[in-house]
Amino acid sequence: MNIYSISSILTFTTCFFLGLFILIKSRNITQNRLFSLATIITGIWCLFPFLSSVAIDKQKALFYTRIIYIYAAFVPAVWLHFMLTLLNKAQAKQGLIRVIYLISLLWSSLSFHPLYIEGTIRFAPFFSLIPGPLYIFFVLFFAVTMIIILMNLVQSYRQILGYRKNQLKYIIAASIISILAGVIHLSAAYFFMEPFPHDLLINIFPFIIAYAIAKHRLMDITVAITRAAIYILLYAFAFSAPIIIAVFANLLLRNLLNQNWWLVPAGVFIILISVVPYIANYARIRAEERILREQRRYQQNLQNASRGMTLVKDLNKLINFIVHIITRTVRLDYAGIYLLDKELKQYVLKGHRGKNAPKVTAFAIGAEGSIASLLVKDKVPIVYEEVKRVIQDQPEYSFYKSVEASMRDMGASVIVPSFIGDDLLGFLILGDKLSGQIYTQDDLNVFSVLANQSALAFENAQFYEDLKTTQAQLFHQSKLASLGEMASGMSHQINNRFNILSVASSAAALNLKKLEGCVSVNEDAQRSLEQIRYALERIKVNSLEGGEVVKSLLSFSRPAKEVREPLAINEVLDNSIKLLEHQISLDEIKIAREYANGLPDIFDNKNHLQEVFFNLIHNAYKVMRDKGVGTLTVKSELNEKEGFVKVSIKDTGRGIPKEDIPHLFTPFFTSKNQTLTGKEGYGLGLFVCQKIIMAQGGHISVESELGVGTAFMVFLPYRKEERKES
Repeated sequence: MNIYSISSILTFTTCFFLGLFILIKSRNITQNRLFSLATIITGIWCLFPFLSSVAIDKQKALFYTRIIYIYAAFVPAVWLHFMLTLLNKAQAKQGLIRVIYLISLLWSSLSFHPLYIEGTIRFAPFFSLIPGPLYIFFVLFFAVTMIIILMNLVQSYRQILGYRKNQLKYIIAASIISILAGVIHLSAAYFFMEPFPHDLLINIFPFIIAYAIAKHRLMDITVAITRAAIYILLYAFAFSAPIIIAVFANLLLRNLLNQNWWLVPAGVFIILISVVPYIANYARIRAEERILREQRRYQQNLQNASRGMTLVKDLNKLINFIVHIITRTVRLDYAGIYLLDKELKQYVLKGHRGKNAPKVTAFAIGAEGSIASLLVKDKVPIVYEEVKRVIQDQPEYSFYKSVEASMRDMGASVIVPSFIGDDLLGFLILGDKLSGQIYTQDDLNVFSVLANQSALAFENAQFYEDLKTTQAQLFHQSKLASLGEMASGMSHQINNRFNILSVASSAAALNLKKLEGCVSVNEDAQRSLEQIRYALERIKVNSLEGGEVVKSLLSFSRPAKEVREPLAINEVLDNSIKLLEHQISLDEIKIAREYANGLPDIFDNKNHLQEVFFNLIHNAYKVMRDKGVGTLTVKSELNEKEGFVKVSIKDTGRGIPKEDIPHLFTPFFTSKNQTLTGKEGYGLGLFVCQKIIMAQGGHISVESELGVGTAFMVFLPYRKEERKES
């Protein structure tokens, strides 16, 4: 044995155990199986020098060589298949892969033919074979396949970004080293002796891949592969060191110890095998600290931030705080939060941050869509690269194609669910890391904890906001109730003033008439008297109308008695209009009454029904007030076919956005541009109106067009037997 044969067995051991380890860890993933197979058969090819050195003669060496080349023939094909799978190109280049496998099968079948492998060269000091005439074509096949691999790697490196680009740096470097090793070995059969064992380069190759795995989670086994690499290297040294001593120091040891020379390599082996576990453990800790240093820093910061989230009571501030702390601490290009909107039955984007925020196109995700279904089913984070891997392995599985498309629209590399019990409250969207690194399992664990603690903070903030809104609404209702109680006492005093004005104006007009009969006046004085008489008449008329308004307000403010009675709908509408008619006329807004005649009576509570129409007319007036002109149309008509009296209240205001219409009757909802309730609104008026109408068996609908106006339609049932009698 010499350095060539020792490096041969060392490389085989490294490749074999590395491939076996990856296969055991993740055999369900196609690219991992291919990497394991490629690494193992490469290791088998590297056994050539070792088996040649231990063969008892050239015939045995040739036999071992031909056995090895049965496997070696498939090295180009398997590496090509692995690289194209890694680059997500395997589906598109299935034809090329099949052709390369067929050619490999051909070379494998020729392994025992002398036209392919004629003999072997041993202890020169390197090991090589004597090529047959066909061997040069295998060399060309190997070279072309490696060029195809490199071309695809470089092309993908230029096109992709993020952590995948960093992965490919290491893959390209490892591929160049392995190709160089192949060139040295194949050239030795024709041109020159190996300047050093080519297997040493092959030995470097898996460790570069291992570093890419550990640093960039190439095959989802991160730190585990780091540990494996450390143990393989140290134990390989522990086993090979005694062999090297036995080979190169054999004569020296025999001269010193005679027949007991073997005690030295045996003692070295025992010492090394005893200390390797301690050295490996120390090396593992140091390696993990170095590789995971940045990761553990931001994980600790996230854990500290999660403890303070429940102290934030404002929901919007809480959401902005979370996306800010995540993007800044972890250094992401994007982060967003989606929360469940029960009314829309969708998860709506509530806050996001990052340089990729403008690229996001999915602002709402269905509560029963593929993303939500997968999160509820598995209750674990969804990783974009793993979804793509599933699609690659099972292209007919359309469900994951929908998941992949949704994640792309949301700008998500990872989706982390937020659960309250079994209920999916929302989810956290994470973009790519600016460092180019992928998310490790520790990352996913930390973000899962953060997301679930966020769910509690969201629920707490939502409860606090609802409580504030409820308190404000109750306070507002309390003020209205107090005003109602005051109205009863105030109305008497106001009515007295109106009566005094009415009586005084009538008396003044009578005295003025008597004065005209007793005194002759000139023409100018006569015109002045006419103006005074007109003014007194207007005072009298307005005093009487003011008294009627006070009576209506008093009736409206008193607690409603739960009394249902036959009501003439047109009369109820007139009473509601009277409360606002004077104020509306001051703003130059016209009221158009389009009442149908002969309408059947509505059996309802007068005060309740008047409250509904007052609210709708008042809302219409408010949205028209900004224009200062327009027509407010109040229309009544009969829908005999469906058994309803229909009342329409139509304005010529700004209209309502389409996205707001489904929420108009939701408690505490106010339109974004305040087209319905004004800035002071609490979002309860329409909700109360709907409840009153629905309690009587009716319903309300709305039609609106931006820039044109809005129409509310109230449908009230009438007694059909009464209609027949009329």
